[in-house]
Amino acid sequence: MTTYNRKELARAAKVSRFFIGHSVTAGLIPAADGEGPGRHYTDRHLHHLVAVRNLRDQGLRADELRQRMTDASEDEIRELAGVARPALPPAVRSRASLRYGVNAVVSAAADALDVSPKRVRPAIVAALAAMREEKISVDEAASILEESSSP
Repeated sequence: MTTYNRKELARAAKVSRFFIGHSVTAGLIPAADGEGPGRHYTDRHLHHLVAVRNLRDQGLRADELRQRMTDASEDEIRELAGVARPALPPAVRSRASLRYGVNAVVSAAADALDVSPKRVRPAIVAALAAMREEKISVDEAASILEESSSP
């Protein structure tokens, strides 16, 4: 995941730093992640910002723009920003979906257990493989995860 400071985000979105601050204050884009010197923006912020810029360039009034951004899903935001995901062949799409799902599970588990994703990934991958082969139950898979991530 790419991270940006405000200056880098402004350059990537082709807007001013003031426009970023105004968009956050107006509730059009999410606030920066983190606090103080660690505050940063991500591709999600970039997509929201470009979507706001594009809608503004289409002539939407402030209230219409706010409503459109509030009602839009993340996929719709990416589409408005012009970064919709390319269509993939079915075999690749299913592998990409699986990889995305595993990464999401790894991130959630690491956050919940307050450990590095590197510590939980092997356990999750092994548990999923064993479950797929119907060698273990979901409860047994959870046990593997808990054992592998304990200090």
